[in-house]
Amino acid sequence: MDNDRKKWTQYIYAVDWTDPSLYDIVLNLENITLADACDVIAELVAKDRFALTPESQALLEDLALASRIRANLAMHTSTEDLEVEVQARAGSVSILGKTPSRYQCREIDRIAKACSRRAETELTRVS
Repeated sequence: MDNDRKKWTQYIYAVDWTDPSLYDIVLNLENITLADACDVIAELVAKDRFALTPESQALLEDLALASRIRANLAMHTSTEDLEVEVQARAGSVSILGKTPSRYQCREIDRIAKACSRRAETELTRVS
């Protein structure tokens, strides 16, 4: 199950979920109760350092949009096997990759536009 999660996280977010540098805090629940862990996290996120700014909100929205499109592409049978890069910046989406058919290009475009009206696809058809 962990291996499946690792692959999914790598595909959707393009990161290695076991990389500790991705996390602000790691709590070992073998050494602390769940209730105490919740208290630690609640106290930490209340600090100014973790306050939402307009810039961090925009980055979060872009990450969520790109992830939503990647997930939808992975769940659609006609696009699940494609290796594409999905990027979102200021709500505008770009999808880069290679596809063997015009049908898949149209499906990628349709799926992306269902998530964002500002999606642009740049795909190369592979013969």
